[in-house]
Amino acid sequence: MMSKELCFCIDGSELYLEQVLVDYMDIPIFFICKSNQQYYIALCYDLDELQYIIVEVSVADVYELLHGNIPMRDTITKQRSYWRIISGENIHSDTVEKCNMDCLDRSILPEKGACFKILTKEMESYVHMFDSLFFSREFFRKSDIKVSVNESTAEDVLTEQIERFTDLGDYTAKAYVKTQLAKMMESEAGYVSQESVNRSLSDADAFIGWLSDETRNVAA
Repeated sequence: MMSKELCFCIDGSELYLEQVLVDYMDIPIFFICKSNQQYYIALCYDLDELQYIIVEVSVADVYELLHGNIPMRDTITKQRSYWRIISGENIHSDTVEKCNMDCLDRSILPEKGACFKILTKEMESYVHMFDSLFFSREFFRKSDIKVSVNESTAEDVLTEQIERFTDLGDYTAKAYVKTQLAKMMESEAGYVSQESVNRSLSDADAFIGWLSDETRNVAA
């Protein structure tokens, strides 16, 4: 397996290049980095001096970005803070400064309303790979607060969600929802966290939206 390129060191974490989304003359200018399981978005706003802004993003943020559901600049500005990086002679000599998002110069960001588009087969393959991870149980984390699946509130929410997607008549989507929710309810010795319930419903919504878009594209 080919090793990934180390891009930045932030607060003791090493960020490796995950995927270039936009480049200019083979220089990445808008790209995804990853440290363990944490994702980051990086923007090179000064090509001559190689200066960057970096934001920590959620998995859902990356999903929305990759599918063009949120403008590229909004993926950055919705976060509370960012790191400004001025490249040094090597990565460990970079100047790194954490700043409040209110301090960010918006003029250096991608233009308003500009969304990422999949333009190459390589990018399409990466997005499909990311989607597989996004919908896997790896991203359904336990919270400290647990809710019994036997409690009427959680059970009603799950039942209602299954019925809602069943009404759509999309068998692929329906199968996904039923499988994921069933696995979730069987896990943790009959308990499921409220966080996992909420995330499952949110992920299912995103999945349905993606399938609907794909269906419209094929029909067109």
